Amino acid sequence: MTNSVTTFPALSSIIVLGVLMTTGTATAQTAENRINLEYDFTGAGIRILEATFDLTFDQKNYLVRSRLNTKGLASIFSKSVTYLGARGTLGPKLAQPEEFQSRTEKGQKQKTASITWLKENQLKIDVLPQPNKSRQASINKFLKPGFPDPLSALVAITFSADKLCRNKIRSFDGRKIFDFKLEYLGKEELQKGDAGAYFGPAHKCSFTNTPIAGYSKKRMKAHRTKPTPAYTIWFAPIEAASKSRTIFVPVKATGTINWASVGVVLTKGSINGQPLRALR
Repeated sequence: MTNSVTTFPALSSIIVLGVLMTTGTATAQTAENRINLEYDFTGAGIRILEATFDLTFDQKNYLVRSRLNTKGLASIFSKSVTYLGARGTLGPKLAQPEEFQSRTEKGQKQKTASITWLKENQLKIDVLPQPNKSRQASINKFLKPGFPDPLSALVAITFSADKLCRNKIRSFDGRKIFDFKLEYLGKEELQKGDAGAYFGPAHKCSFTNTPIAGYSKKRMKAHRTKPTPAYTIWFAPIEAASKSRTIFVPVKATGTINWASVGVVLTKGSINGQPLRALR
């Protein structure tokens, strides 16, 4: 998506943050768990986006579904909705994707992408509309079959409890290649009202998104000249049904995009139908 009005932060950057915020973490090894999360996004103090997230996982598999759509004044200038989904298998240290799909609807226009990880280290990619020759050439230069989709990448980033926010993963969404990097900043106690529906202990991290390939020359030049500042994200340690391991859920984020302040808070959250409970 493109920035339609200078009053708001670039919605493409907001969607990237939205993907991160709507990717819960599954480290519990139980028969099956289901996490439901809802978030509100504000830009320059104005509500601009809402996101919903559904993650189902068991000992071996995960299934992620997410929906992001513009709200408030942002909808007047750039009304859009994005659907994301991914499935794959869970290993001891990573999430191995099997399929990823995305669809963005903006007025009468649609953008779709589908990636299937085949055997013998191959990818099946179906993207409409297709990238122009310049962007496709840059993708071909950097793309490797081992790159996970963004949802699977973020499940992997927060899957290892002992290495939370100590990861860097290169990801591919069918159109673009980018790096996610998180660094651990410490532990904080969130008070009531700090993170919407959640309060209690949280792990504070910085998050950066670096464009690598599939972007316009203008976007790459802008990044080299002035990279987007890191976001700050808080992950809550949540009790899983089995009580065997911790599930880390993003509950709050802050940062700036195009010099405008951006904020994200969890408005609703549950695991297996029960409210999220913080581990202490």
